[in-house]
Amino acid sequence: MTFVDGTFDGKQVVFDKPPEGLAPGTKVRVIAIEEEPPTGLAAIAAMAIETNLPPDFAAQHEHYTKGTPKR
Repeated sequence: MTFVDGTFDGKQVVFDKPPEGLAPGTKVRVIAIEEEPPTGLAAIAAMAIETNLPPDFAAQHEHYTKGTPKR
């Protein structure tokens, strides 16, 4: 038995990397596994983006957002 990852594109399953020696027309059995969406901290981390904020932004956010003097 060989396990191969792939994606269903709406019409067919497309293998991420077809197994070596699999000839066209070979019958295969597909078991669909729906991945659970991330929850908690994993969901927050998935939303993270690169920013160009100063390294002290968290500590000095009032200075950067309201113009107050740095502490």
